[in-house]
Amino acid sequence: MEQQLKLKNEKLTRTTDELNSTKEKVKNLEDQLKQKTEESTSLGKNKDEIQDKITKLEGDLAEIKKEKENLNEKLIESDDKIKSLEAQIEENKEKLSEFEKIKEEVEQKDRELEGVKKELQQAISDKYIEIETLKDEMNKLASEKESEIIEVKNQLETKAKEVEAVKVKLKSLEEFMEESKSYPQVVEKLKDLMVHKGFVSDKELEEILNETLNE
Repeated sequence: MEQQLKLKNEKLTRTTDELNSTKEKVKNLEDQLKQKTEESTSLGKNKDEIQDKITKLEGDLAEIKKEKENLNEKLIESDDKIKSLEAQIEENKEKLSEFEKIKEEVEQKDRELEGVKKELQQAISDKYIEIETLKDEMNKLASEKESEIIEVKNQLETKAKEVEAVKVKLKSLEEFMEESKSYPQVVEKLKDLMVHKGFVSDKELEEILNETLNE
């Protein structure tokens, strides 16, 4: 658009120069006409020839005036076009300014979105690390609990075996002491031990029997 305006200005300059040149020609012709008229009046000879020259000069003058009018019209038309181009340039400048403003807003939004994106990526990474840490802790805790459960099961199995052994011993003792007067005391002592300890060792059973039988 600015290039077009520059070309129009150059064309306007040339048209103005042509108009000035034409004005100069008109002035020269007018001077020549005046001079010829004066010569015709003062000399009074070659009237017909001079008249032809005058007629020719008048025709040339009329043609030059017409050319001048055309140049004036072209000059006015060029001025109008230049004004139109200037208005278009001004309008485009306003649109360009608005476009630059919108572009800046879009770039700002892009920067904000990029920042949010990075924050979300960091948050996801942190959460992933946290989840993996919790998984490790959970697996470790599950492994520890499993070991504890296995240990408790082993203890329970051991206690169960001990209880079965005591039951066998009690049964044998009951059979052995069916006719013994000290049977109630033995049973009572064994019950006390079972209440307090939960089991009776071979040594303790032997001691109870010896104490009871020796009374």
